[in-house]
Amino acid sequence: MSRGRQDVVRELLAGHGRTFADEAGIKLRDTPQPLYQLLVLSCLLSARIRSSAALASLREFSAAGLPGPRPPLRHPCRIIGSPYVPDRRVARAT
Repeated sequence: MSRGRQDVVRELLAGHGRTFADEAGIKLRDTPQPLYQLLVLSCLLSARIRSSAALASLREFSAAGLPGPRPPLRHPCRIIGSPYVPDRRVARAT
C-alpha cells in the first residue's frame, strides 16, 4: 500500500473508530485461520442482526473451538439435487 493510502486509512480509523476485525480480536495475517474467522464474521455481519450480536456470536464460536478451514472437498460445489451439478441419484423432471 502506498504511503498516501496508509495515511488515509490511519486518518479514517482515527476519526471513525475500529474495524470489525479489530473489535472481534482477529489478528489479520495471510494465514488460513484469521482469514476463515474473517469469513465467518462477514457472514454473521450480513445477517439481519445487530453488529454487536454478530461480534458476540463470533467470540462464542471461538471460545467453543471454532474449527478452522478444511481442505476443499472433492467436489466443493456439489449439492445433492442441485440443477447446476449433474447428480445421477436425483431424478430430473424434463
